[in-house]
Amino acid sequence: MEPRNNYRFLFVWLAVWINTAALLVGSVHYTTQVIIAIGGLLTFFTTSFCYIKNGHRRTKKFYITGALSVYLLITLWLFIQIIPLPPGLIKSISPYMYEAMSRIGDISWHPISYEPSHTFIEAVKYLGYAGFIWGIYLYSRKVSGGSKRLLYVTAFFGVTLSIVAFFHLAAGYKSIFGIYFPKDSSSFMVPFVNSNHASAYYSFIFFITIGLAMEESAFRLKIFTYTLAPLPLIAVLYTGSRGGILSLVVGGILFFWFYKSKITKSDSSSAPYVIALVVMFAMIPLLDRFVLPFIESQTPLKDAKFILLKDVFSMASSHITAGIGKGSFITVFPHFQQSVTGLDIHYAENFILQMIVDFGPGFSLFILLVSGYFAFRCITFMRFNNARIGLISATGALLFQNLFDFNLEFPGTGMLLVLAMGIFSSIRLNSRQRSFRLGIPLKTFIIVMVFLMLPITYGVFSDFNSDVISHRAKLIETFRAGDNKKLLSLSRKYSKLHIVDYYSAAVRGYAETYEKNGQPLKWLGLSSWYNPTHFLPELMAARLLYNYGNKSQSKLQYSRAFGKGFSITGRFMNELRLRFANPDTWLDFIPENQFGRLYSLSSEPERMSLCKRLIALKNYSFEQCNRRNAMEYFNSGDWESLLKHTNNWQKNYKDTNRDIIYYTLRALFEIHNNSEFENRLRISIKQFPKEGVFVTTWILCSDYKKSRQQKIDLISKLVEKPYLKASHKYYCYYALSMLAKDDALKSKYLNQMKRRRRLHKRDSSVEKILLPVWEECID
Repeated sequence: MEPRNNYRFLFVWLAVWINTAALLVGSVHYTTQVIIAIGGLLTFFTTSFCYIKNGHRRTKKFYITGALSVYLLITLWLFIQIIPLPPGLIKSISPYMYEAMSRIGDISWHPISYEPSHTFIEAVKYLGYAGFIWGIYLYSRKVSGGSKRLLYVTAFFGVTLSIVAFFHLAAGYKSIFGIYFPKDSSSFMVPFVNSNHASAYYSFIFFITIGLAMEESAFRLKIFTYTLAPLPLIAVLYTGSRGGILSLVVGGILFFWFYKSKITKSDSSSAPYVIALVVMFAMIPLLDRFVLPFIESQTPLKDAKFILLKDVFSMASSHITAGIGKGSFITVFPHFQQSVTGLDIHYAENFILQMIVDFGPGFSLFILLVSGYFAFRCITFMRFNNARIGLISATGALLFQNLFDFNLEFPGTGMLLVLAMGIFSSIRLNSRQRSFRLGIPLKTFIIVMVFLMLPITYGVFSDFNSDVISHRAKLIETFRAGDNKKLLSLSRKYSKLHIVDYYSAAVRGYAETYEKNGQPLKWLGLSSWYNPTHFLPELMAARLLYNYGNKSQSKLQYSRAFGKGFSITGRFMNELRLRFANPDTWLDFIPENQFGRLYSLSSEPERMSLCKRLIALKNYSFEQCNRRNAMEYFNSGDWESLLKHTNNWQKNYKDTNRDIIYYTLRALFEIHNNSEFENRLRISIKQFPKEGVFVTTWILCSDYKKSRQQKIDLISKLVEKPYLKASHKYYCYYALSMLAKDDALKSKYLNQMKRRRRLHKRDSSVEKILLPVWEECID
C-alpha cells in the first residue's frame, strides 16, 4: 500500500528533521538545538493534520505510546524543576544551593534547577522529541512499510555523509564542509565536531544498513545496500574512538544473537557468526592503524572520565532528592571537581549517571524502570525480521557507547534514538499481547497544545542565547572592549541568573572595583568557593590588587593563577606590559614551565632582558636564551665570551647539542687553541660517527701535514661509507669542490652537491659556523 499524499508530506518532513539534526554539525550548538526543538513542536501539528486528512475513524485519538510516555514524563519533571520553591524546602532538597544563596545574602524563592532558563529549553527539547516520536509512530503505523522507508532514508543519508567525510580527510580540509572550523575540538569527522559523536552516529548507521540489506527482497537494492554497509563501519574505525569501537562489538554480539535465536531459530554453534564478524573486521584496511592503537592505549579505568566519577557521585549525593536541573551541570560541577583539575567538564560522560545528577535518583530510577519494562515487553512479543534486529543492535550499540561517551544530549545522535523509539512504538506485537497506548481525543490534544505553544514560544525566544556559555562569551567580549561600566552591569545580571557560576562571580568581583561602594572581595571569594581549582578567581584577584596599588600581592595572585593551570596568551602579554613594564620582574611570578611561551611572545628587547636574568640564575639553562646569547657573541666576534658561554651551556644541557659543538669548535679555532680544537673534534667524531661534518673538519684542519690530494682521497673514501648520513655527504662533496683545482673534477663535485641539495635538508648551523673554518684551513 503506497502512502497517501499527506503521509508522503509527513515522510519528507520527518526525514528532513532527522537527518538535518546530524547535518548541522551534530546540533551541538545551543541555537541548533533550539531549532530542532521548535521543529519537534511543529511536528505535533503536522502529524495531527496528516492524521485528520487521512484517518478513517470519525473519533480520532492522540495515542501516548510507551516511548512517548517516557519523554512526556521527563518533560513534565523538567517543568517542575523550574517552579520557584520556598527557602525552607530548598534547604532540605538542595543544601548546596541554599548555602550559595546564604553566602550571597539572597534567601528567596528559587527553582530546583540552578539554570532555570536552560532547563526550560531542555524541557522544550524533550517535548520536541516527543513530537517527533508521535510523527514517526503514526507514519510507521498507518503506512505499510513506513518504518522501513524512514530507516532507508536515514541509512542512505548516513552513508552519504561518510563518503563526504572521507573526501574531507583525503583532501585535507581543516573545516567542516569548507565553511565551519570547530574551535573547541582538536579532532573532528564530518559532520560532527567530536570523533566520539561521529563514531556513535556511524555505528548506528552501519547496523541499520546491514539489517536492511539482509531484509531486502529486491536483488539489485540488496546488493547495493550490502555494498554501502562497510562505509559507515570504516568511518567508525577511522574515528579511533574507543567507545565507538566497543559499541561495534556490542552491537555485533546483539545482532548475531538475535539473528540466531529469532530468525534461524537454530541450536547450532555460534562459531560461524563469530568467525564472520572477525573476518569482516580483518578485511578492513584501517584495522592496523586504528584498532591496534586502541587496544594498546591506556585502560579505561585510567581515563579522566572514570576518575571523575567520584566527583560526580559527590555532587549527586548533595542533590539526592530532585537533582540539579538539566543543563546545570556546567555551573554546579566545578565546586565538586577535585580528582582531575584543569579540564572543563560539561557532562558526566555516562547517560545513567547524568540522569541521576539532573533528575535525582528517585525519578531517574522510575524512568529507567518504565523504559526497561516497555523495552522488555516490546522485544518479548515482537515479530522479528532482519531490519528490526538491525535497529535493535544499532540502539543497543548507541546506548552502550553512552555509558562511556555522552552524545545523546545532542540531537545529532539523540534523534537516532528518537527514530528507534518511534519505530518500536509502532510495531504490532503478536497475538498474545496488544501494543501499549493510551488514547485521548485528538481535538482536545490539539487545543491543549495550541494553548501550551503560546507560553512555550514566548519562553523560547526570551531565553534564547541565555545559556551560561553565551553569557560567559559576552563577558569576555565586554572585558576585552574595556567597557568597565557595561561589564559591571552584565556581571551583576549574569551572577543572579547563574547562581553558582564561578565565571560570572569572578568577573563581577573584578568589575566591582570600578564601583564606589563595590564588594569585589566578596564575589572573588564566592568564585573561588564555586570552583576551588580554577585559575580565573586568582587572576581576577591579581588584577583587583593591582588596581588597588598592591603590586607585590598582585604578583602573588598571578603566581597562584599559574599554579592552577593558567597559560600565557598574547592578550595576557599586553596586560603584563601595562602592569609591569620591566621584563626582569616577570620572572618573579611566572613559573619555569611557562618560560618558553613567555620568550616566544616577547619582543626582541624584552628577550634580551629576560635572557640576561635567566642566564644569571644558577643551575638553570633556558635553551632559547642559550642559543640567542651564543649567536650574539658569534655575530660580534667575541670568541672568548662565546667559548665561556658554550662551556656553561654544555654543563647544564642533558644531551649533546650539535650547535654547542659547532660554536665551541669555531671559538677554539679563532683563538688558535689548536690542541683543544683537535681534542674536541676527536670527542665529536666518537659521539657522532655517522656525521661526516666532523670527520671532514678533522681532515681539512687537523691533518695539516697531508697534501691537498691526500685530503681529497680521504674525503672521497669517506663519502663512499654506507653508514654516513645522506645529508652529510653534501658537505663532503662541498669540501671536495673546495679542494679540487681541476675544473672537470670541481664540476663533478658541484653536480653531486646540486643533486643532494634537492633531496636533503641542509644544516644552516654548519654552513654559517663551520664552513668559514674550512675555507681558512684550505687557504
